[in-house]
Amino acid sequence: MTTFDLTNKCDLNCIHCIRINDRSRDLDVENWKNILKAFYPQETKIVLAGGEPLLYQGIEELLAMVRSKYPKDQKLFKQLTKGFDTPSALFEAVENNKLVVTTNGTALSDRKISMLEHYGVTAWLSLDGVTPKVFENVRRGASFSKIEKNLGLAINRIPVHINFVIMEQTLEDVIPAIEFVERLGINLIRFTPVREISRAKTNGIKIFHEKFVALLEKALTMQRSTPTNTLVLFNLLQTQKVFLMHQGRYDDISEQFGQHPNMFLEEKKCQQLKDPGRGVVNPKGHYTGCCNASSLPYFDMGNLLKTPLATAIGHQPVLDIFEKTPELCANCDFLSVCKGGCRLMSYERYGNPLVMDPTCPFLDERLQS
Repeated sequence: MTTFDLTNKCDLNCIHCIRINDRSRDLDVENWKNILKAFYPQETKIVLAGGEPLLYQGIEELLAMVRSKYPKDQKLFKQLTKGFDTPSALFEAVENNKLVVTTNGTALSDRKISMLEHYGVTAWLSLDGVTPKVFENVRRGASFSKIEKNLGLAINRIPVHINFVIMEQTLEDVIPAIEFVERLGINLIRFTPVREISRAKTNGIKIFHEKFVALLEKALTMQRSTPTNTLVLFNLLQTQKVFLMHQGRYDDISEQFGQHPNMFLEEKKCQQLKDPGRGVVNPKGHYTGCCNASSLPYFDMGNLLKTPLATAIGHQPVLDIFEKTPELCANCDFLSVCKGGCRLMSYERYGNPLVMDPTCPFLDERLQS
């Protein structure tokens, strides 16, 4: 999966966003076509993102070009929209669908839905809250009632999956979100812990390990009493897994998730930086293998308008950052689990990517020693 951030422009000002909301000129369609074509040999899934990609003027032309390479699978599209009998079948279909657009939902008008329907596009909609109080506090400038209306227009015409970012500000709406998407007939929701980078770092947005684990246990309890048809995915960051293992709770929680066919614990691992099918291209054409680092020049691996893709992927200075082990992590018993944690969060917090991940449960202990 490769993400192409078509634009930085966005009509919202979310408190945890990892992208830069600016009004500078976007790349023209021809430049984006050339960049997209460079990825064709990899047969990668194409995710058009932003900013808000539905605000990019040339998006329909790009969708048409991608569909000339990957023809629309009408049967698959209909199944993704209507649902599947088994979670494994849904997983396979999500993986096989080659064209995805992310959206905040504000621009999901009837015309845009018709466009996505025509080209067989799955929409991943960001919904960090299912009550006006929580949602509008996090997604500044959005109207929950408008998003709810747009969802109602879309869900029977295109596949809609939900991304929900877990942070202190959204904790109270996590379990209600599962009930919300179940009621609407949406077949997949993914919960992802907030990354303490960019605007989230500036605004002091975070999620504490103890509260995240309590949330997992609450979701498991809910699933035992009221099983859902919706596929529910919880991303688990590397340092959260270390926290659970250190407490001796990882095996138990993992086993409990294994008992529920519609709930999965996804262990978040760093992108394979040398894999051209996994990376992100920012609105200026710069490539990086780190899925969250497209706004940071420090992790830039090359501008694809000037640099061949193979050269960018092999950009050794950035690869070295992810291959080296932070000094304080060298003798840790859990090094094989987290590989030193998130270099991006270390860079954002300390200005140095080779310091311990600031969300590591052993950070204070190691710094004192």
